[in-house]
Amino acid sequence: MIPHTMENTQRGNPVLSILIAEDNRLCTVILKRTLQDENQIIYYAENGREAVDLVVHNPGINLVLMDINMPIMNGYEATRLIKQQRPDLPIIAQSAFTSRENKSKAKEAGCDAFISKPINKGELFELMAEVLNH
Repeated sequence: MIPHTMENTQRGNPVLSILIAEDNRLCTVILKRTLQDENQIIYYAENGREAVDLVVHNPGINLVLMDINMPIMNGYEATRLIKQQRPDLPIIAQSAFTSRENKSKAKEAGCDAFISKPINKGELFELMAEVLNH
């Protein structure tokens, strides 16, 4: 599959390059709308393997929003592989399954933060600011 990108240049040059790794189209649309007023380039991956490939081939990506439950390769494994290539790339895990175990597994895989679905815009922006300024 050819990766989808969207560039929003209403406010000038993009300041963020974000990868949304999400297999659920509705969740992808919601994240796109949540981020649409921001100045960025957005890449999309529908599974963990695509997410890893996009990060490897797009060194300008500076934030990943990683769904945990995806086909082909889950978010935990994709995060591990991405962190091997780019240990400083911030990854925010996203999941509707918010058990302590899932949060712990996300952290062990290398995720820098965890956000529960449905995603709250204010909470997402706070986490983005935290991981990008860390």
